[in-house]
Amino acid sequence: MNFREKIIIYAAALIVVIFASVIFFIYPLTSKIVEVKDQIDEQKIALEIIKNKSENISTQQKDYELVLQKKEVIEKMTLSSANQVNFFKDIEGLAQRNNLTQNYTLDSPNTENVSEININIQLNGEYLNILSYLKDLESLDYYVKIFSLKYAVSTTAQPVNATLQAKTYWQ
Repeated sequence: MNFREKIIIYAAALIVVIFASVIFFIYPLTSKIVEVKDQIDEQKIALEIIKNKSENISTQQKDYELVLQKKEVIEKMTLSSANQVNFFKDIEGLAQRNNLTQNYTLDSPNTENVSEININIQLNGEYLNILSYLKDLESLDYYVKIFSLKYAVSTTAQPVNATLQAKTYWQ
């Protein structure tokens, strides 16, 4: 074997070794690296989701603490069996202070913890007294959401008739 043939054989052997190392070592390792990279990306996404959830939990915890701080105010605003008599006394007192005659009706409450109950109030009296009544009603400690007010004004000196529809919240 001459020198040239030896170089060709060594070069061929070197090419076979390089090709074999690419096929048996480098290609499997690169595919494994790509697989590990994909797993790392999935873990990053999962970690980001967990981070967002934990931020939401901390925000919810702050909101919950705020609600607990205002619990007494909320309980005072919603009507319960303990303060419903006071509510009716208060609105009857408003009518008397404003020289109005008043009739009211309530819808039946739901059996839920807090239910929204419609109250219809019919007032009869002077226009300015009705406005004063509304102002006083809104200043009560109870949450009364007025959603309709209808009134009829007569051209004679007769009093104004007003119908007020509102929502109250009971627990």
